Amino acid sequence: MRKVGKLELAVLLLLLGGGAFLYWAMGLPDKKETFNLEPTRWSQAEDYEIREENGRIVVQNHRAGFVFAVPEGWGTEKQNSTYDEFWIALRSPDAKYDQNSTLRGGCGIDVAFIDHPDTLNVDMIRGRMKDLFDHQKIVKLNSYNGIQTTDRPDTEEQRIKYGTNIIIEVPLNNEDILSIGTLFYQGDCSTPLQEFLSSFQID
Repeated sequence: MRKVGKLELAVLLLLLGGGAFLYWAMGLPDKKETFNLEPTRWSQAEDYEIREENGRIVVQNHRAGFVFAVPEGWGTEKQNSTYDEFWIALRSPDAKYDQNSTLRGGCGIDVAFIDHPDTLNVDMIRGRMKDLFDHQKIVKLNSYNGIQTTDRPDTEEQRIKYGTNIIIEVPLNNEDILSIGTLFYQGDCSTPLQEFLSSFQID
């Protein structure tokens, strides 16, 4: 199994740390109130099935109830961190890595299913949909609305070095978030991304 790159792990951990910070920054709770944030739960390897179907690679998460097709010609990898976090990594044929095993060429899409027992981030995402920033937009997977955030470095030098990443967060109910983190580097990855999103089916 390939070592998880620092940037890839940072994209996935954004959901965990960012939500708690934004919630705190928007207003501290009354001193008498106590918030015990339960740890998030990630779908693990046993929840996913990767199979070939009509000449395409299909990934299904039986517990979460979604299935999608891998972009044509792409490969899949199962990834996990030391924090009991697991996700499916999709990589284009021209994917390249640096000495730290971080994606530095081609295209990548990371798919994770995350359960937030305290509903903190679900509420935050739904609230954000009503007041989007310039780098955000609403996306739809089946009948589910989600928020897409694009992080594009300001300078050409940074774009060449770090690429562009997109995070898509889709609340499936009051506790569960479908998180799609994309890592785009050399070339145009918008076509395979749309192909990937249009293949999504959610029960």
